[in-house]
Amino acid sequence: MAKTIKLIINIILTLAMLIHLSTRINIHLNYPEFISPLYIELLYIAYYVIPLVIINLIFVIYKKSE
Repeated sequence: MAKTIKLIINIILTLAMLIHLSTRINIHLNYPEFISPLYIELLYIAYYVIPLVIINLIFVIYKKSE
């Protein structure tokens, strides 16, 4: 039960981060003078989204192996 809750929380965090980053990139495309450069947004993706996706994959693989 606890592993399922951890997986659900990680999926929610991943989706929230993707929504946040897509909103920031959309704002950047419409108003480039109000936000940091686009490469900074891509670094956010590398730092936050990719590790969350990897953690979710590990949970799924570990859960299937049990």
